Amino acid sequence: VLGADGNARSLCKLINREDALKECSSTPGKENIKNTSYQLRINELFPNPRGDDSAVPPLGEWIELYNPSEGKISLEGFSLRDDFGRTIFISDTQTLGSTIIDGKGVVTVYIGSYSGFLNNEDFESVTLLDPEGIEVDKVSYSGSGEDVSWSFIQNRWFMTDPTPSKTNPSLDNALDTDSK
Repeated sequence: VLGADGNARSLCKLINREDALKECSSTPGKENIKNTSYQLRINELFPNPRGDDSAVPPLGEWIELYNPSEGKISLEGFSLRDDFGRTIFISDTQTLGSTIIDGKGVVTVYIGSYSGFLNNEDFESVTLLDPEGIEVDKVSYSGSGEDVSWSFIQNRWFMTDPTPSKTNPSLDNALDTDSK
C-alpha cells in the first residue's frame, strides 16, 4: 500500500513523470523535483563518532551524498540499505532540512536512532537506492577508527577527519592510505 499506511509518508506526483502517484515525504507548497539521471554517489561515511553512534543529529553516524551533475535532484523516495537489509528512507528529518541536492552539491544524511546501521569494526556495505529500489551506488568498508570518516578522494576511499556537508579533504590530509 502506498502512503497513508502509518509510515509518515504521503502521495505525490513527481515532475517529469507520466506514471501514477508515488510515495514520498510530505512537501506541502513545494515542488516535487524529479531527475531521472541519478548520478548520485556516496561521498563520505562517518560510522564511529566519539560518544553515542545513534545520537540525535547532527551528532552520531552519518552518510554524505554528492551530486556530480549540474541539475538539482530530489532525494524524496531514495533510501539507504545496510548488509542486514535495514533501510533508512531519506527525509528532511535525516538531512536537517532539505532533501534537494544541488548540482555539484552534497547532502548529509544523519542516521540518528537507527543504532548499528554502520558497523564500526566489521566489513560493511551501504547501498543507495532510488525511489524504484534500483541501486544507484554501493560502498563497502572494513572497520573504522573512532571519530574519523571514510572519504572519497581521487576515486579512492581514505580515512580522514570528518567533513559533513563540506568538500572532502585533500589527499595530503588523509589519515590512512588503505583504500576500501
